[in-house]
Formats: sequence, structure tokens, C-alpha cells
Amino acid sequence: MDNNIEEKTESVNSEDKLSEELGKEFLKRSAIELLRDQFPDIDNIVDSAKEKYGEVYLYIFSETEFYIYRPITRKEYVSAAATCSNEFELEEAVCGTCVVYASVPIVDNSKAGTFTVLFNLIQYASNFGSNNTVVKL
Repeated sequence: MDNNIEEKTESVNSEDKLSEELGKEFLKRSAIELLRDQFPDIDNIVDSAKEKYGEVYLYIFSETEFYIYRPITRKEYVSAAATCSNEFELEEAVCGTCVVYASVPIVDNSKAGTFTVLFNLIQYASNFGSNNTVVKL
């Protein structure tokens, strides 16, 4: 009887993993499809970024404003932190390094939170934050 429970548990875990992967793939396709009307070359943009940087992410503010970014390396982060005198400068430096494609340029009259949101996303992609469970031993 124990073997039957173990088999069912393994089956449920496999199905959960498959569902999670399918969900991620659906989300990725949906995001790209959302942008395709305004940016017919979005597939080439994404493929080019993936080819050049490997691990890249997409964040969509609106149907006309999106950014593709990559994680920052420790060396890049230390260098940026050493040369910046405040958090705003650090945000700009990190975004300048890691945003590999912007549908619109980030300029002085951009919405105030654009750099901050992208900075936080880049940090998260660079292992500054994690949803993984911490196990107290």
C-alpha cells in the first residue's frame, strides 16, 4: 500500500511540474503576442537578445512600453555601486548596463518609477531576492 501512495505522490508532483512549465510557456507566448501588433519584429528582438546575452527577461509597462533586461554580474554591480553616490544614480547605472532593449528610451520626462521598477526586477533576476523556501537547520 505504501508503494501505491508513493507512486501517486510522484505522479501528482510530475503533473504539478508539467502544469507549471506549461503555465510559464503560455505566459511567455501571451506576453509576446500582446506586443506583436505594435512591434511586428518582437520575435527577432527577443531572439537577438537571447542569443547575445543568454538569460533575458521581458517586462511590459503597456502595449507600447516594454523593456528586455538581463541579470547584472557581481563585478558589474560592485563597479556601479562604487561609482554612484546615491540610490538614484545606482538605479540608472544598473539599468544602463542591463536593459538590453527598450521600446522607448528612458529620459528625464519618463514616468518617475521606471528606473526603480526595472532596477528591482534586475536585482531579483540577479539573485538579490528569491521565492525559494529557506530551511532552518
